[in-house]
This record gives sequence, C-alpha cells and structure tokens, in this order.
Amino acid sequence: MNISKYPDNVPEYEYFRHYPYIIRSVRTNYRQIPQLYFQFNTSLDYLNLIRAQNKVKN
Repeated sequence: MNISKYPDNVPEYEYFRHYPYIIRSVRTNYRQIPQLYFQFNTSLDYLNLIRAQNKVKN
C-alpha cells in the first residue's frame, strides 16, 4: 500500500505548478477572517438585542 500525499494519477509537478495560487488564496482568506468574524459577532449582538426587546415586551 503506497501512502503519499499526492494521488497516484497526478504528478507532483502539477501540484507545484498551482502552489503560488494556493498560497495566494490562503492569504486572501486570512485577510477576510477578521471581517467575517466581525460580521458574525455583530449579527449575534443584533439577535441578542432583539431577544432583550422581546423579553421587555413580554
């Protein structure tokens, strides 16, 4: 059983040819993570605000 990180039908140079694009996409994703985290947190705050208002109404 041959265990390798490359599938048998794809040569290694195919991976290294795409390597810069993979790194670039990872970089842009890391740049977007704080923004996504901020959006998620603000949406949670909004939900908690609505819950608090509903508790006050009831």
